[in-house]
Amino acid sequence: MQPSRGLRGKESPSSYTEAVESVQPYVRVEEDGLVLPYGGGAKPRGEAWTPRHVAALLCKWAIRSAEDMVLDPGSGRGIFLFEAYRRMLELGATPSTARMNLFGIEKDPGSYRAMCENLTPLFGGRMPNIRHGDLFEATFPSMDAVIGNPPYVRRWWLKDVGVLQERIRERIGEIELTRLTDLACYFIIYAADFLKPGGRLALVVTDGWMDAEYGKAFKRYLLSNFRLHALVAFESRVFENLLVRPVLLLAEKRDGSAKGASRGRTLFALLSRTGLELKGRKQITLRQFEQAAVRSTVRDETELRPEEAWTPYFTAPQVYFHLSAQTISVPLGELAASRIGLQTFAKPFFILKPDQLRALGLDEHHFRPIAVSSRDIRRPILVATDGPQNFLLCCDSTTNELKGTSLLHYIQDWEKRELTPRGSADKVIGVQNLPRLRRAGRVPWYNLWDEVRRRGSWPILLPRRIFRRYLAAWNVAGWVANENFIELSPREDVLLEPFLAVLNSSFAELSLRVNAHLYGGGVYNLNPGNVGAVPLLDLRGLDIQGIKALRAAYEEFRRDGMRRAKLDAAVFRAFRVSPDLRAEVVAALAELQEASLSIKSAGGARHLPSLV
Repeated sequence: MQPSRGLRGKESPSSYTEAVESVQPYVRVEEDGLVLPYGGGAKPRGEAWTPRHVAALLCKWAIRSAEDMVLDPGSGRGIFLFEAYRRMLELGATPSTARMNLFGIEKDPGSYRAMCENLTPLFGGRMPNIRHGDLFEATFPSMDAVIGNPPYVRRWWLKDVGVLQERIRERIGEIELTRLTDLACYFIIYAADFLKPGGRLALVVTDGWMDAEYGKAFKRYLLSNFRLHALVAFESRVFENLLVRPVLLLAEKRDGSAKGASRGRTLFALLSRTGLELKGRKQITLRQFEQAAVRSTVRDETELRPEEAWTPYFTAPQVYFHLSAQTISVPLGELAASRIGLQTFAKPFFILKPDQLRALGLDEHHFRPIAVSSRDIRRPILVATDGPQNFLLCCDSTTNELKGTSLLHYIQDWEKRELTPRGSADKVIGVQNLPRLRRAGRVPWYNLWDEVRRRGSWPILLPRRIFRRYLAAWNVAGWVANENFIELSPREDVLLEPFLAVLNSSFAELSLRVNAHLYGGGVYNLNPGNVGAVPLLDLRGLDIQGIKALRAAYEEFRRDGMRRAKLDAAVFRAFRVSPDLRAEVVAALAELQEASLSIKSAGGARHLPSLV
């Protein structure tokens, strides 16, 4: 690849804008040898591809002056540094000044070499402040901007978490980061300490912290130390090889002497895949983000609570906020206890199809029916006569007690198999040596029967992962529910059938989808730890006639092929919700259902209160 002469500083900086033609459309960003599991194998190790237009977008917002000093704390192969250099020349910097004011660090040696090979000829000279090393062992001068794509490393793959926490404490002071915190949060906190007051943070991050329990401390840190200008999500997948949902974080560091003194407004914007058109724009503003959004909402920073989920602000329609703020709504946790279904930690061993039991000659008295996914639930009520599609191994007998049985042969066969643990490239011999199964401490290792008896069965099954179809099922059969379900047990003052009517209403599905994590594959994933905060209509305040109406509506719903229109009519009438609001709920839900199919909703952009 031959760089244009403008990149070497032999022509005016304006010619540099043409340099985009000499760079690949996507530049890979390495992430420290991470292995991402997908299906039966492993995805490429720690690689995310940052589209060039995303890097350019962030640089245009964060870099405001030709003299700005800019840091990329996880430089990868250099796409953000390339776009930062381009931006600085656009603002009038000379190539030599731009090279001196760009700072970066990359831990992976292969990525660092590739970055140097890519950027040195493009920049027309050596980059004195781009180095190979560990961010957490580095120091930098005060910066005007911190940009980039921090490493995406899931928390359960992190090693030496204690070391990271200690480095953060040494540099910033005490921050309540749990051991489940993702690596990106540590990166951001450490790198942002080098920002000047008024300096800008412009990063691509995954959205897990916005709803997860560990994210509370990180959100508290952001609100305390930054003016949080915008969080920008995308309708469809940005990283082709990852299901994670990226978010653009745009923030400005507060003056340390006046923390919390001035509070502004935060834009939550949902963009299409292409986002903003950059051609001809010398500066990107929040107004432009808002105007380009498919949906946007603005919240006063004082309204943002670290303990609450933030992703609903991207997708939730106004009717959701309206109804959830009414006295007729309460958190689900006030109506029912919730828990994740049974986690076996080795589903291929523990869960078998009926034909597998027959082929292996396994005695059914060692197995119990189990609901594995929403596909197993074909009707609103799960009854034994439906016939289970899957069986769970529930045996507490020792191998001596099983001597001479087909089950012992089955167990011993799996004890010899070579397997790859979840989230690891290393193999183990024997299912009993899978790390998560060993940590479970079962005796014998295959004994799920004790856990099944202790847990019992709860009457309501909510799907954890919602695609096109949603159904809250009544588990009359008492089948074991696996981890693809969230089980609910109503409180003493909550009647079961009227509660099922509420759970199967359009507002309940809307509320659950809004509070779920929408992955790139179009699946809404409910976090079992957060489901108790999801707002639902509170049937405890209804009179006898309202309760009777809900019970009758549910009976008709289950007999009438799960047609929801009559159920909705009865539920909204019982709660005195107007027909117009009911129509808004149904329309908003249809829009979210379409998102599951990765189809952009019709009707154009929808906006809530605008930025001032």
